[in-house]
Amino acid sequence: IWTFGLHPQGAARIGGAGGSGSMGYVSRADSIEIGPIKKRDFPVVIGTAVGQHVLGQDFFGTLKFIVDNEKHVIRIRE
Repeated sequence: IWTFGLHPQGAARIGGAGGSGSMGYVSRADSIEIGPIKKRDFPVVIGTAVGQHVLGQDFFGTLKFIVDNEKHVIRIRE
């Protein structure tokens, strides 16, 4: 978590598919950028297991997207 420049402010349960889950640390990111998409002062939960650092519905939920089946990509836009 410190690798990302974030400092834990508490703990949270991260829900998974089928009711599975794990624990993580709650923090806030000054900003997150993925291509043209930028969010500021954003709450994040960082998983403790390797490979669990993902952005979910909190980040992508307000965005529009198009699934390009031919090229096997998802095009995301605000």
